[in-house]
Amino acid sequence: MLEAIERLYRRIMMMIGIGKVATGNDSGVIILTAAVDTQDNRLELKIQGWGEGMERWMIDYHVIHGDPALPATWDALDEILKTPLLLFPSFPDVKSGA
Repeated sequence: MLEAIERLYRRIMMMIGIGKVATGNDSGVIILTAAVDTQDNRLELKIQGWGEGMERWMIDYHVIHGDPALPATWDALDEILKTPLLLFPSFPDVKSGA
C-alpha cells in the first residue's frame, strides 16, 4: 500500500512542477491535501498532510475574510495555495499544489 501511495505522490509532484521528490522525510507526510469551506463572509482553508495507514496531520489553517462571490476573495486563496510549504527536511520547498 505504501508503495502505491509513494508512486501517486511522485506523479502529483511532477504534475505541479516539482522535479525532485522527497523520499524518507522525517515528518511521515506522503501527500498534502487542501480543503476550503465557504461561509457568507469568508473562506476557511485547511491543509493536511497524510501518511501511511491514513495517519494525518494539520499542516496549515487560514481564514480569508471576504465575500466568496467576489473574485478578490478567491485570488487571496490562490496566493496562499501558491506559497511553498517548508515541510520536508530533504527537500527545500514543497508547493501546496495550486
